Amino acid sequence: MQSLRPLLNFLGVDDSETIIENCADIAWEAVPLDVDPGTWKKKFDADGRQFYQRECGELLKLLGYEV
Repeated sequence: MQSLRPLLNFLGVDDSETIIENCADIAWEAVPLDVDPGTWKKKFDADGRQFYQRECGELLKLLGYEV
């Protein structure tokens, strides 16, 4: 949750522990993160995986992500 502090500072928002916890809780409710790396790969059908690989694969390789 401490990774929110620089963002809140940049935005000029109060960065107290309570605010950080509230922001993190609301963000988690809005978009829960995959806790198992690679889970996203199981959510695409064959056409979706092919499209994703074609559109994003090279960038992910350059950024050091496994594709």
